[in-house]
Amino acid sequence: MSAMLAGRYEATQLLGRGAMGEVWLARDTMLGRPVAIKRILTGPAATDPTLSERMMREARLAATLQHPHVVAVYDVIHEDGAPFPGPTHPVPTAIATGQAVRNVVMGVYRPTSGDRVWLMVNAYPKVGPDGEVRQVVCTFADITARKHAEEDYQTLFREMRDGFALHELIYDDHGRPVDYRFLAVNPAFERMTGLDAERVVGRTVTAVLPGIEPAWIEVYGEVVR
Repeated sequence: MSAMLAGRYEATQLLGRGAMGEVWLARDTMLGRPVAIKRILTGPAATDPTLSERMMREARLAATLQHPHVVAVYDVIHEDGAPFPGPTHPVPTAIATGQAVRNVVMGVYRPTSGDRVWLMVNAYPKVGPDGEVRQVVCTFADITARKHAEEDYQTLFREMRDGFALHELIYDDHGRPVDYRFLAVNPAFERMTGLDAERVVGRTVTAVLPGIEPAWIEVYGEVVR
């Protein structure tokens, strides 16, 4: 029997059954690893109004276990929310390639606190005379506060009522501003100008608006100076 649970866990084998639930061997399809899943049974036991809270309390207690013989498993993702399988983490990659891996952002879920910490990770392999990697120096920097600030900025950028556009000025060989490129625009800018982000971001203003007066570009140049 095989069943998908929560759209992520593929239950493959029943390991045990009790009065209130079942424990299944399952596969985490996002991270590609085996896990144990406990399911609350339907039937008379499931009508107990305290059952859900008891199950949650049990899960929280299990997550806080710390012992040399208890393996801690961390749920790690990329910045875009995609799974980050163990073999592609910085240290295994450095060992496999013999090359330094720099500035990798990893989101690590902490079961004891129920939140996710964001880390900037670097891995530097130390290669022996035979060309084999002998050790890897790995550094971690907690960038959680920075990530939260970026998220707050993005929320403000999306929700603000004023139109906002970020430009990159382009200069000629004499240092005079002759064009500018759209780097980002917010929804308010799209509504006010009728210019969609998909149409303008990454393109120059002379390509988007061929009839633009050079004076406007010069004004932007004065602002930058």
